[in-house]
Amino acid sequence: MKERLCKKPMKTVCTSLLLYLFFTPMSHAQVPVAAGYAPSFKASAGYSYVNLGVPGRPRLNLQGGEGGLTVDFNSRFGIELDGSYTRASNVYSSRHVVDLLTYMGGPVFYLRRGKRLDFYVHGLLGAARETGVNYDSSGRLLLGFVTQFAWAAGGGAEYQLDRHLSLRFGGDYLNTKTFTPQLTLKRESNLRAFAGFTYRFGGRQP
Repeated sequence: MKERLCKKPMKTVCTSLLLYLFFTPMSHAQVPVAAGYAPSFKASAGYSYVNLGVPGRPRLNLQGGEGGLTVDFNSRFGIELDGSYTRASNVYSSRHVVDLLTYMGGPVFYLRRGKRLDFYVHGLLGAARETGVNYDSSGRLLLGFVTQFAWAAGGGAEYQLDRHLSLRFGGDYLNTKTFTPQLTLKRESNLRAFAGFTYRFGGRQP
């Protein structure tokens, strides 16, 4: 009787140990993952201004609109698609229009993300279609358009108005190609500024 009483506690201890070893990994696997950053989508639209270089002529001030879509994969990195259309009328008293259509995309990096204010930089690659007005050496009016590779680098800020809506503003160095009075193509350095609103689908988790 005494021997049987000694074996029973040992059996209980062994059984408990086996149950612990079996169920402990399962319990760890069921621990909920801590809340982090959920990818978000942002659509933007607003005003765009371009100070456009024209070979052999004074620079032009173009105005229009811009829009885009951004996917933020985490709190520091995303991918941006951007498009803009700007124009100026009666250029050089020619009664003709110069316009610039850009469509580009590239990475965006967030330098700082605050409770309401975010700062970012981006680099964009794509193309630009420019309708140009120029004059040759004899004063003859030249009209045409060109579509070529374009790129932009710059940044800006977003100020959050509520959970979904933000005010967005910034500027870029924009590099495009246009035609010269000799009807050759030349790259021009341009400055672009933009301001508008961003609407967020999804967002950062608390």
